[in-house]
Amino acid sequence: MTFDVFLEAAWRDHGDQPEEVARRLEAGYALIETPAQVAALARILAHVDGEHCARWRDGVARLVRLRGHRLWNEDSDAPVVVRRLIAALDLADGGKAEPGLDDADRAHATVGDTVGSARARRAALGYHATLADDQKPWCESTLRRLA
Repeated sequence: MTFDVFLEAAWRDHGDQPEEVARRLEAGYALIETPAQVAALARILAHVDGEHCARWRDGVARLVRLRGHRLWNEDSDAPVVVRRLIAALDLADGGKAEPGLDDADRAHATVGDTVGSARARRAALGYHATLADDQKPWCESTLRRLA
């Protein structure tokens, strides 16, 4: 089976069978054929582990594991994608985002599709706490909409 066929099946099945797809995703590491596929696997890992299974720490661990993959390439999309997804899962789990995230990383982490609506507010509150006072008003209006 190719990585692309594997990934297509995982996306197709994940809504109806998230637990089973989460287990199947382990096989994805061995199927990666290009550096671009590292980011593709990261996206579905974070989505299924986070939004569907609420296994935030497991998702982080699996994303961290991707950093050691033989096809990890610092010049690909993977480092940015993985960094943002880890931050999203950390925030969704009630933690704090990694230090050193830029504003774009924090925004992606806060509104990423890995956080469910109840967890989105908690993630946004965590982000709000990291802002300078002059940046808080726009974030506060967003928090009111999430309430």
